[in-house]
Amino acid sequence: MEKINKILGKYGIIMLLVFSILTFFNTCGTKSAIKTTNKRIDAVEQRDSLNIEIQAIEDEIISLETSKRTLYDWNKVVRTTERPDDLMNQYDNKIKELRKKLESVKNGN
Repeated sequence: MEKINKILGKYGIIMLLVFSILTFFNTCGTKSAIKTTNKRIDAVEQRDSLNIEIQAIEDEIISLETSKRTLYDWNKVVRTTERPDDLMNQYDNKIKELRKKLESVKNGN
């Protein structure tokens, strides 16, 4: 025990400084890696929020186009002699054909 106290008394300050410097050098690389990672996370968050905003705008455009098409169809029915039931029947037939076509495409036929 006496030898340890002697060594620590003689070289204790030097060892403390060396360990402090080594610890400092060890953490220098970690701080820059954390900053780089934080920058990447911020970039991903910005891109995600941008994608959400783009999707919302596209959804609104589709909604307005659908409303426009519906209004046009209503106007077309009013101005012609076609009955709304006949038009709905035509739409149902088209939907059935498209569903059959979709199933055949999904099944690879």
